[in-house]
Amino acid sequence: MIDLLQAIVRTILEPLLPLPMPLRLLVFILILMPVFSWLTWRAFPWLLTQLSQLIFIGVEVIAKSLLLLEYFFSKKSRIHGSQLPESVYLIGDLLGAIVVFFYKTKQQFKKALDYILKKNKRWMPHARWFVVTAILLPFIWFVRPSIEETQLGKLFSSGFNFWYSLEAWAMTGKWRPYPLSLSPEQFIRNYFSTINQGDYKKAWNLLSDHYKSNKSDYNSYLKWWRDQVKQVNIDQIKLISKNNKSAIVEVHLQFLMRPNGRFTKPEIVHYELVWDSQKDTWVFYGGESVQ
Repeated sequence: MIDLLQAIVRTILEPLLPLPMPLRLLVFILILMPVFSWLTWRAFPWLLTQLSQLIFIGVEVIAKSLLLLEYFFSKKSRIHGSQLPESVYLIGDLLGAIVVFFYKTKQQFKKALDYILKKNKRWMPHARWFVVTAILLPFIWFVRPSIEETQLGKLFSSGFNFWYSLEAWAMTGKWRPYPLSLSPEQFIRNYFSTINQGDYKKAWNLLSDHYKSNKSDYNSYLKWWRDQVKQVNIDQIKLISKNNKSAIVEVHLQFLMRPNGRFTKPEIVHYELVWDSQKDTWVFYGGESVQ
């Protein structure tokens, strides 16, 4: 059952993965809204009615079988006019009461289903709920960073973390909290790997606005990383401190320069990272060479 549910969620999620957040979550919710509405107002009531019918039939068969056995065992005594034990009559009355109870329960389920179908002829959610969801979810997403210290902000963050964990479970089978699952050390490795692959635009987007304003513009960034540095070698990465919002990482690195084809002297840099809740990743906030 769990595997089937995982397969269903994965089938819905896979085409949505290229979409950025919160669009990915929004589309997923909009898809599920009519599904859950149909399950609530059509499928579940019908299943409960059918289940009550099956239970009633089963109970009726068992009760009548027991009454039949009781009849055969007491038949001889009845023929001879012997008095039957009082317990026999009590059992018969109890079985009869059970049959009546389940019959009435079945009838109530049927009435409830008929009422639901009559009262809610439209099982599809009204268009206004789709509109409200389409407006409210992005609003929460973009407001969340400014209120994340409040109880409401923490509640919103927990909801989005649950979504990321659901995505991870659907795709890998492992339920893991996301957004801080990417360690600062792995972020540093990924960043310099991006530099080495020549994807400078992607690397530039991993710098915070604070870092960009204190360092350089994109053209100066390209003049250094594209025109001067051929390769970055990471010798060691050490996590100095970390919390949910920031981290400091010590990186031992060397640059292979393009002009002369030589490595620079080994360098130790302390990078300050902050968690960007909009991008759902770490970004560079500052850096200082300590050697």
